Amino acid sequence: MWFTCFEDENVWLRFLCQVISELILTIGKTLPHEQQRSYGTWAVDICRSKAIENPNAARSLISLTIYLIPAPDDLVVAHDMASELLKVVGSEDRDPIEISEAFPVISHSTKNVIATMLMQLFEISIADLDWAASRLKAFSAYHHEFPNLKGNIQYDERSPGLLLEESIYSRSEALVNVMSSFTEMKLKGTSSLK
Repeated sequence: MWFTCFEDENVWLRFLCQVISELILTIGKTLPHEQQRSYGTWAVDICRSKAIENPNAARSLISLTIYLIPAPDDLVVAHDMASELLKVVGSEDRDPIEISEAFPVISHSTKNVIATMLMQLFEISIADLDWAASRLKAFSAYHHEFPNLKGNIQYDERSPGLLLEESIYSRSEALVNVMSSFTEMKLKGTSSLK
């Protein structure tokens, strides 16, 4: 069979794990939000219950966790993971621990890939927020230029612009909460994220 080209069974299992996680992620992104959420919840449960020492397997699992849980819950889970990553990396006030109790997938051997995945989430979220802010500016300019075209918004309803503004604010606040754990990490003068 074609898998006999792998000399080591562990290499074969890692390859299989990566292929399966990529398939789940690709298929999962096309599913309705509730089904997507169930796969993301399944990945979170694995992160909370299984210790994974292989960085590539951890990357695949964290990828499923972060990208299959719809917003705003994705940043809630990312915040929890970043808080646990802080414990594993350590800070000026605390020495690092070997493995997270809340997320055993976060350990000394997987901290780098998890930090990288969380930073990629920051980058994606910031790009999304930038796009949403540009839409809000366009919406605001349109309603400023044509004030009589506000539509049939009732007094108890909020305008789409206000809803978008609230969404941008809450997403920005959640992103800052996730990023705050990184500001406390002991990164300089140590080998914590090398």
